[in-house]
Amino acid sequence: MSDAPQGQDWWQASDGKWYPPAGAGEGGAPPPSSSGGGGLSSVPVPKVSSGLLGIIAWATLVLGLIEAFWNSFISGPDDFADKIGFFLSGLSGWIVAFGVLLVAAALTARNEA
Repeated sequence: MSDAPQGQDWWQASDGKWYPPAGAGEGGAPPPSSSGGGGLSSVPVPKVSSGLLGIIAWATLVLGLIEAFWNSFISGPDDFADKIGFFLSGLSGWIVAFGVLLVAAALTARNEA
């Protein structure tokens, strides 16, 4: 085990240390994780670009506007004030989803840089 690779076949474990290739006999195996089962660090996470997340965020907002408009003004109540209330309450959940996706896109863009 080392803080830096000592050769071409050395590998870096989740503890940040470098280990020799199997069978080299130096340093032994990495220490077990504190969670016991590998935790989330062993789950592969697909890479998603910030641009794709941005497109999904805007699509979410547009779909939310369409859905809120349809449910409020086309098939909603007869009173105009109720229509506005339905529209705003229907749109609020979509705006939250839009915000979450924009934050995810910004964080992804920051990590890509």
